[in-house]
Amino acid sequence: MNSEVIWGTNINAKDVEEKFVAFLKTYQSNDLDTESDNIGQPLYLTKLHRLHTYEQYYLDVDADHIYQFDKQLYQQLVFFPSDVILYFDRGASRLYKEIFYGNEGSYNNVHIPPIHVRTYHLRKVTRMRDLNPSDINHLVSIKGIVIRCSEIQPELKEAHFRCVNCGHVEMAINEGGRIQEPQDCVKCKTKLCFEIVHNLCLFSDRQYIKLQETPESVPDGETPQTVTLVVYEELVDYVRPGDRVEVTGIFRAQPMRVTANQRILRSVFNTYLDVISFNLTFKQRFMNADEDIEQSEYFSEETKNQILELASQENIYQLLVDSIAPSIWENEDVKKGILCQLFGGCKKEFSQAGRGRFRGEINILLVGDPSTAKSQMLQYVHKIAPRGIYTSGKVKRDLINIKNYRVLQLSVLLLPFPKILRLESLFWSQVLSFIIMIKKCRCLSFE
Repeated sequence: MNSEVIWGTNINAKDVEEKFVAFLKTYQSNDLDTESDNIGQPLYLTKLHRLHTYEQYYLDVDADHIYQFDKQLYQQLVFFPSDVILYFDRGASRLYKEIFYGNEGSYNNVHIPPIHVRTYHLRKVTRMRDLNPSDINHLVSIKGIVIRCSEIQPELKEAHFRCVNCGHVEMAINEGGRIQEPQDCVKCKTKLCFEIVHNLCLFSDRQYIKLQETPESVPDGETPQTVTLVVYEELVDYVRPGDRVEVTGIFRAQPMRVTANQRILRSVFNTYLDVISFNLTFKQRFMNADEDIEQSEYFSEETKNQILELASQENIYQLLVDSIAPSIWENEDVKKGILCQLFGGCKKEFSQAGRGRFRGEINILLVGDPSTAKSQMLQYVHKIAPRGIYTSGKVKRDLINIKNYRVLQLSVLLLPFPKILRLESLFWSQVLSFIIMIKKCRCLSFE
């Protein structure tokens, strides 16, 4: 164990593990940390006790805390995450067993799930379009919006193979996404005689997620870029489409085959992010999601009682209208429309009539003179909509011609499912007539 080093380096695995154990035992946060129940106690020992209470065998570790404790250990984590995180898991599991099950001899025969260390909050957040080959196999942190989540897929972790001649069973472990099937039976010496036994195999959950750049980080005139994320086990279904997240993971490259039946590989590799942790970010929103709070705990019992009390009042509709952008005077009709859009409609089923289904979302087209508080009301909606996206075109004095009419170019607020559209123009009726003539126009606005 003492001679084990990371391949290609002189980093000793035992030293990395001992440093991390010392970090868990001694680190105390300088800030007022809400996760520490006892002020002055080591932060991560408190987390281990909470982990033992709830039987959730993963430990969230702030990477900035590691940097404050040992800068060299932080650099090793960033540049060699595949090996270092494995040693972190090993050290955290050993410390957990020592605290709750005594010395090494007393827990040898006790089955305890391994502790998974999930690091987050790197000191550098990389833009999605700035990821390059020098970041491959390094720990990186990026921000974006989740736009797609795949179905949950089973991945084989431990495979059991049985010899069809003598019944001898051998186990193979998934290493780097591959499982090597045994070639020769060590008992009967027969070649190519193994078959897989699915009932004895061990599987884990896997999911693919598509992450897109946030609108504010996309340069003018550029198309938002996307990155594929791969998540496992407890991180499956952790995020949903529309969530703004900060992702910490290992940037990996995977070779592509020319054809599925050949081992010849292309010179171009596919890249993806092997996710270590998610951190939900809702900046400038009225409701912030804490990573340790479940969806059902956003509202306390007191808040629920207040909502039920408001619902029983006869003037609840007017109260809700008055609460939409209260700093903006009048515009009650506009506020009523925005309120209906926020609550949405009911899905309509016309399958028997041959017309199919109709979504219950409400779309709004907001038209008005400049400087009449349209943007302010839409920004208010963006703050209270959990998955609202506010996009505004840069104000440019470029004129375009539309059917011999000159209008100023464009600004739009887009809320996916449903959408709100803001329209400003010098010639409203002409522009609206032009929009009606466009087939399959989903989103258009002018300023």
